[in-house]
Amino acid sequence: DPKQFRAYGEVIPFPMIEITPAPPAAGQIKTLLKNLGIYDIILFTSKFGVKYFFKLLAREGYAAKKLSKKTFVAIGQSTAGALAQEGVSVALAARVETSEGLFQEMTGKLELRGKKILFPRSALPNPYLKQKLTGQGARVDELTVYDNTPPAKRPLPVPEATIGQVVFTSPSTARNFIADYEKIPAGWHILSRGPATSVFLREAGYADFEELRSAH
Repeated sequence: DPKQFRAYGEVIPFPMIEITPAPPAAGQIKTLLKNLGIYDIILFTSKFGVKYFFKLLAREGYAAKKLSKKTFVAIGQSTAGALAQEGVSVALAARVETSEGLFQEMTGKLELRGKKILFPRSALPNPYLKQKLTGQGARVDELTVYDNTPPAKRPLPVPEATIGQVVFTSPSTARNFIADYEKIPAGWHILSRGPATSVFLREAGYADFEELRSAH
C-alpha cells in the first residue's frame, strides 16, 4: 500500500508487478476441498493470497465459516486486515513483515511439530518458509492461488530528474524495474523493503541503499 511510505515524501505509485488468479491444476481444487479439514494452520504471506484463496472457496461453494477453528497466521497487519475482512480471526500477525520475522514468531508462539500447514501463495518460488517450518517438524502443503507477473513496459510517470528516491517492496519489483529500464538511476536514493529485496539489490550491483525493516 503506497500510503505506508508517506513518511518519506510524496508517493507516486508505479506498480512493477501484476497480480492475477492462478489457474488450478486439474483435480487440485477437488483434492483441496476434500482435505481442508486436516490442516491445523493456514498461513498467508500477502493480502493477495488471502483474496484469491477465499475467492476460490466462494467459487466452489465452500463456506469459509467451516475454517473457523483453524489457526490463521499472517505476515503482517495488511495481510491480517485482509483476513479480518473475510471474517477470520488471526492468531498471529508478525510484527516484522518478512518471512524471517514470521518464522521467528511462529516458532516462539506456536507448537509446530506434527502440525499440518496450508500455505496459499503466489507462483513465484520462495522456499524459505516451507524449508524452515518443515525443519521444525511441520508438514507444509503449498497452494498456488495467484500469479505475479511483470506488467508491460511503459514510460516513467514523471521525469526521472524529479524523482529523489524509489521504494522496492520485493525482489520482483526491483528485478522487473531493472529489466525494463536497464538500471536504477544514480541520483535516486534506494529504499529496500525486507532482507530478500536487499539480497537481490546487492547481487544486482547496488550496495548503497536503505533497508526498511517494516513499513511506515
